[in-house]
Amino acid sequence: MAHCNRNKTTLRVALVQTLGQLKQLTVLPLLHHLVEKDDFIVAKAVIEVIPTFQRRESIPVLLKYLRKCERKADNFTMNLGIGDLGNLDKLKDQTGMSGGGSVSGLGGEGMTDFKVKITADEKQGLRNKLCLPALRKALRNITGHYFSDWKSWNKWWRAGGIYEK
Repeated sequence: MAHCNRNKTTLRVALVQTLGQLKQLTVLPLLHHLVEKDDFIVAKAVIEVIPTFQRRESIPVLLKYLRKCERKADNFTMNLGIGDLGNLDKLKDQTGMSGGGSVSGLGGEGMTDFKVKITADEKQGLRNKLCLPALRKALRNITGHYFSDWKSWNKWWRAGGIYEK
């Protein structure tokens, strides 16, 4: 079953990347919806693809999710890079898994080769921590501006959100 789920995630990421390459504006509402609704690996891929459309209507979607991620990430004490997923002991320590959470290797290499069983809150925290850098980069790529937190982005957006690009 885990192998099937990994294939679904891989397929979804590939589909999102293909949609980004096609740049069909009709799929943008679907991508906006997937930012919050799909698993965090797919959500991160969606966030990375959205800037290819260079559309102003993506900014409030990304800002809304940035705010949510920052609030959750503040309460999630994990500093984990994608490369760290190969070190299961470090992953266990840094995710601070509670309530019977566990990590087990499934063999092979890469992020999709690990089964991570964590609580819903921990899953949301992991998603947010991995998506935050992608969100900031996406906003910077769309707008030409860089701000370090949601409050600064929101202030800019409410002031009219003038593009530099």
